[in-house]
Formats: sequence, C-alpha cells, structure tokens
Amino acid sequence: MKTAALFRKIAAAVLVVSALASCSKDIISEDVPEEVYTFSISEDGTKSVLAESARGKYGHWESGDKLGTAVAAGKPGYSFVNVGTPSTFSIYRPGGLTAGEMLYVYYPYNPGTQSINAVQFEIPESQYQTGREFDFDAMPLAAAPYEIKETVVSDKYSSLGDIHMYNLAAMAEFKIFSSGAGYRSEIVTGVRFEADAAVAGAFSKDITAIAPDDEGSFGMEVSDYNWIETTVIDAPALGADVDGAFHVYMVLAPGAYSGTVIITTDKAEYTFTIASAQQFKRSVIRSFGVDLTAGERQADNPLQYLDCYEVPAMTPTGMTSGEETFGATSWFAYTTNDDTRRVVTHTYMYESKLYRNYTAMIDQTKRCPVWTAYVMHGGSYPNNDVKRGSFNVQTSYDPAIPRDWQSSGSTADYNNGNGYSRGHHCASEDRQTCRDANDQTFYYTNQSPQWQNSFNGGIWASLEGAVQSKSYTLSSSDSLYVVVGTLFENGNFGSSNDGGEVARPSHFYKLLMLCHFDSPGKISSAQGAAYLYENKANSGKYGDAKYVTTIDAIEQRSGFDFFPRVPAAIQEAAESAYTAFL
Repeated sequence: MKTAALFRKIAAAVLVVSALASCSKDIISEDVPEEVYTFSISEDGTKSVLAESARGKYGHWESGDKLGTAVAAGKPGYSFVNVGTPSTFSIYRPGGLTAGEMLYVYYPYNPGTQSINAVQFEIPESQYQTGREFDFDAMPLAAAPYEIKETVVSDKYSSLGDIHMYNLAAMAEFKIFSSGAGYRSEIVTGVRFEADAAVAGAFSKDITAIAPDDEGSFGMEVSDYNWIETTVIDAPALGADVDGAFHVYMVLAPGAYSGTVIITTDKAEYTFTIASAQQFKRSVIRSFGVDLTAGERQADNPLQYLDCYEVPAMTPTGMTSGEETFGATSWFAYTTNDDTRRVVTHTYMYESKLYRNYTAMIDQTKRCPVWTAYVMHGGSYPNNDVKRGSFNVQTSYDPAIPRDWQSSGSTADYNNGNGYSRGHHCASEDRQTCRDANDQTFYYTNQSPQWQNSFNGGIWASLEGAVQSKSYTLSSSDSLYVVVGTLFENGNFGSSNDGGEVARPSHFYKLLMLCHFDSPGKISSAQGAAYLYENKANSGKYGDAKYVTTIDAIEQRSGFDFFPRVPAAIQEAAESAYTAFL
C-alpha cells in the first residue's frame, strides 16, 4: 500500500532540536472459487517501507505481506496482500458472507494467535533500515471491526469494502547531521534508544474493541525491553545541518520517556541524553535533530574487534552496540551479508583496562554459535580463580542478539533426556580473570548442545584444561589464539523449552595458533594445531591421531578462513601442519 502521509493523523508532532539534550494471493487466477471475496485497503493506511520522497514520508505494502483475517468470532487465518492501486486482499468464506457479520483484519499475521480477542503482536527491539528506507514490519497494525454491508453468496471480483489499517505504535525519527566538518565523512550504522521504561516487546490486544473515535481503544502495554535499536545499512554521507540530515526511524510503544540515545557510525559512537520525558503518541512521528558535534564522542572504532588475528575476514553490513548484562562495558553486534547470521563481540573491564572477551558468529536457523574466537595469555587474561558463574535463565540471554535466535530455558533445551548438555565454546575456566568476564561465558550464544558423558565432561574437558595450562605459561611475547566451532552435517535438531528447536552439531572443533611476536610487536613465527570430534562419546586422549588434523582441513570443511591477519607465509605454514605444542 502506498500512502501520501505516513499516518492517518501524522500532522502534529514534529519536534526538531539541535541536540537531544534539550496473498501472493493463493493463487487467484481464472478459476476463482465462488466463496472468495475481495476487499480494498484504504489509501490512507500504512505498512511496510517508510521512505523519504518529495511527497513526504509514507509506507508501501509489499508483495507477500500476510494479513491476519477473521470473520465473526472464527479463529484467525491469513490473507496475502495483492499490491496495486488500490491494494487488495481476499478471504475464503464457505457459504458466503452475511449482512451484519464483522470482519477483523490485523498485521502482521501471527500463527500463535488463537482468538481475535487476544491477537499476539510485538514491537521488536531490533529494527532495520536500508539507505533511507525503514522496514515498516516493526509497526503493528489493526483495522477497526468492519461490518459486512450485504449478504453475498456468489463470487465477487470487485471490492466489497474499504478497510483502513491503524498504526498501534508511535515512531521516533532522528535527523542526524554534523555541523562540524570533521565528522561528515562518517557513515551511520545504527541508532539505539535506551529508555527509562519498557518501549518494546510482545503484547496481546483485543482488536474487536478498536474504535476510531476512542484513542483509549488503541492502547498497549509492553514490558520486555527498555531499549530499541535500528541497524542501518548503506547510509549516505551526513549533511552540515538538519536540512541535509540523514533520517533514521524506530517504532516504539506510545508513552513518555527519557533516556539515552547512542548514534553509532563506522568510526565512533556519539551519546546524547534526553533529560526530561518526551511524549511519543500513537500514529505520530516524534522527530529529533541530532548534531554529532554536540554529542559525547567515543573515538575508538568498534570495528577493531573484527581485526583480531583469529577472527575470519568479514565486512559487516551494519553495527549496533549496547551495555553488557554483566559489567558496564559495551557489546558490539554486526550484521552480515547472510541475514541469518550475526557476529557479536563481548567486552569487560579489568584493572581499568578494556578487554575483548570473545567474538562469535550466531546462526538464527541453528539458534547457537557457528564459531567463537578469542585469545588466551596468562598475563593479559590471568587465572584469578573467580570460580564458575551461576546459570540464570534470564541473564543468560545475550543482550546483543535477538532472543528468538537463542535457545531459551535451561539444560533441558539441549538435553530432553538425550544426554546433551550446554557445551561452552569459550569455557568458563578460560575466563577466570574477573566475575564479569566469567559471567559473559554463560550467555546462550556461547553454548551449543554437546554430548555430556565421555565428551563434554571427558575428552573435551581435558583439551580445554591443556589449552588453559599452556596459556598461563606463555612468555610476554607469545599469545595463543583459539577458535571453537561447530559443524552441522547431519541435520539433527532437538526441542527447546520455548517450543522451538535448537540444532545439535554433528562435530565440534578447536583450532589453535600459537603466535610469537618480535620486539616491534609483529608476528615472527607461529604454530598451528586443530582437533575435531564427533558430537558423541569419544574414547582415548584428546591428542590421539584420530582426533588431530590441520587448520586448513577444518577451513575447507567449515567454509571459513580463520587467522586471516596472520602474515600470509607464516599463516600458510601454521595452518597446513599439526604441531603438538600443548
């Protein structure tokens, strides 16, 4: 659907300040069933993509958008939007439509909804924008109940009525620019709003009660997230003033909020404070002009965390950051060219110095990590014996990754009586420097289902212990770089407590590269080792011939190029041979 204005009541609330402190159709062809009926979608409704143009800001329906639809009190089904002028949708109604019946329509369709009296909606905490186009799927929509005007029992090709979709949430718009020339070359990669109350999450709504003249009938209550972030891909350069600003949008629950806004670019982070509560109204855009020059700038480039020796070479398509659950430092999350995979880096402070804890790639379809990369050294990562952190269902969710990408609950997610446990990639004993470092190893994104007896609790634990012992004896000019990864070669999945599934890896591998540095700080030599185990009971010792291999062999099997920043000649020699240095 295409509209001249983003909202039916868009007019009022645009506030500009110089800084924040102030049916594919199923498929209807020539043999149309006689019990299929078509409706138009009002031209002043909204959906899908928010874009800037000479006409203002508006949304478009897209082919394949799926509406939730129900007639009378029936269980909701779905209808695809047929994009056009106007856009339409069709419903199948055995026996026809009866005058006086009510039609209920909402977006997006959620198969979990069992009743129109409790439609399941969600304002996602992670939202997206490509260039100047915002993904409007973050906006929940619902129509007021529509009364069927006349009894219809035959096929109808023309529209039986005009359905208006109402926005249930509010929007924020950040007009980002830089009055100082020094920052205008920077590219915006994300905006995060950390509010003083819940602004995103799931909610249930009785859409039979929506009345266009009763604003109270549109109300919602969310309680899951006090933050929202919009990841930006392919942003243009910044202008010198608000007229040349780049606009970033986010959907949020209506309400009055104060808090912190963090603008992330490819070179820095800028922090702004909303000191007094600002009102965000349903179906209204609240707009803020944001001058980077006026923000608190953190010049460290978060992309440096992708430049570590063991992390595979990659070019992120977007980046966001936020505060760790454990500690007052930031995590950094990167989108990739594969929409089902993200990379995250976790950090912590120790003796007033910032440390990278580990970097991991998470697969949405697997709901667990593909690989985890980190460095070990007894000097920089000393063993202070802080003991194991305690598992907690809520705090074990990785704050950098959407929850539905993570297995949820407890060990039962992996086990279900089948012998699997929560196998850490970066082991708890690998991070005994301080409590924050150790607690972060219990994030779900650092765990995969691993066979417990005679593997996680046996040969794998022995290998972990050998790596830890080696790292604590390294000289100041040596560092041990570690990659722990999973292969999924058997399509094996297990049930998760949240009703979903989590992949069970067919194999686990551990790659090691021991690097020696010269006095200027360059790698002068390196040795490589690789270990590969089936995800089952394994007998013998971790270094037996049947388990050892080369980094090259694992790279070929996994499809990743690890240790890309080790000098080429040194890397080639270390990756092509197994060296028993543990």
